Amino acid sequence: MDATQLAGLITIGSPIPKGTCSMAVITQIQQGGLVSKRLKKRYKTALKAFLGIL
Repeated sequence: MDATQLAGLITIGSPIPKGTCSMAVITQIQQGGLVSKRLKKRYKTALKAFLGIL
């Protein structure tokens, strides 16, 4: 997919990244997901795989 095709998929109201956050914030979010009692097991499994924790 090239940039023109990608741009064609963006419609009014599409979520567009607006900024960045620090690695500390990302780490807190990831660690929160690992200890959450409300996050489904399949998402925790995916998060662990992404983080290399198995």
